[in-house]
Amino acid sequence: MEKKVEIPSLEYLKGLTEEGVKNFEQTVLEGPLFKEIIRKIEDAALDGLAIYEKKIESDDDVRALKVICTALKENDFYCEIETKEKTGLLMGKYYQKYFVVKWESKNTNGDEKK
Repeated sequence: MEKKVEIPSLEYLKGLTEEGVKNFEQTVLEGPLFKEIIRKIEDAALDGLAIYEKKIESDDDVRALKVICTALKENDFYCEIETKEKTGLLMGKYYQKYFVVKWESKNTNGDEKK
């Protein structure tokens, strides 16, 4: 007698996907990369800066950085993954990705400054 193979339903798979995304987001926001970025943002602010840039070394980090970017945007930060054109001596033109966070503050006149 042949054993029938069960195929999971679409609803079941959607549920697994949503659960996996939530677990990944929670892991990222509780993890060392997020804590490091928050420390670097605080350090930049203490130095009088209104921007923090992190060179993206690996495409593997992009997914986690997008989660962090979403969390920062929800807290009124500007946050994007930007691609900048660079020129190297040996390679000519190439493109480098950066994780960029900016924030604004008020000056004494009440005007916005970046």
